[in-house]
Amino acid sequence: MLRYALIALAIIGALTGLTLAWKSYTGGLIEEGYQRGREEVTADVAQRDNAQLVATLEHLRLAQKHAHDLTVQAAKDLAAQAAAHEKEKTDAEAKTDSLVAAVRRGDLVLRDPGGPAAGPAGGGERAAAGGAAAGPGASQAGKSKLSGEASAFLLSLSAEADMLAFRYNRLLTAYGTLDGVCHGD
Repeated sequence: MLRYALIALAIIGALTGLTLAWKSYTGGLIEEGYQRGREEVTADVAQRDNAQLVATLEHLRLAQKHAHDLTVQAAKDLAAQAAAHEKEKTDAEAKTDSLVAAVRRGDLVLRDPGGPAAGPAGGGERAAAGGAAAGPGASQAGKSKLSGEASAFLLSLSAEADMLAFRYNRLLTAYGTLDGVCHGD
C-alpha cells in the first residue's frame, strides 16, 4: 500500500507539475497575445490618427497658400492703386500750377459772379475754373475781376479739395481690397 500511495503521490505530483507548467505556458501565451493585440490596436489608432493629421495638415497648407495668394494679390492691387494715386496727384498738381501761372500771367481771369460789373457786356471763353473767363480783358456782364492773389488762392484751395477727394477715393478702394482679403472674397 505504501507503494500505491507513493505511486499516487507521484502521479498527483506529476499532474500538479503538468498543471503548473500548462498554466505558466498558457499564461505566457495570454500575456503575449494581450500585448500583441494591444500593440496592433495602438498601431491602428496611431495610423488612423496620423492619416487624419496628414489630411488636416494638407488642408492647413492649402489654406495658408490661399491666404498668401490673396495677400500677394492685395499687395499688387494696393501698389497699383498707389501708382494711380500718385499719377492723379501729379496731374492735379501740374494742372493747378498751370492755372496759377496762367492767372499770374493774366491769361486766365477769374470773376466774381455776384460782384459789380467789371467791364462792357460781352461773352468770353469759359475756362476750367468755375465762372472763369479766359483771355486778358475778357469779361462778362455783371462779373467783377478777382485779384491774382485771390485767384491763385482759390485755385490752390480747389486743388487741395481735389487731392482730398482723390485720397478719400483711394482709401475707400484700399479698404474694399483689404476687406475682400479678410473675408476671402
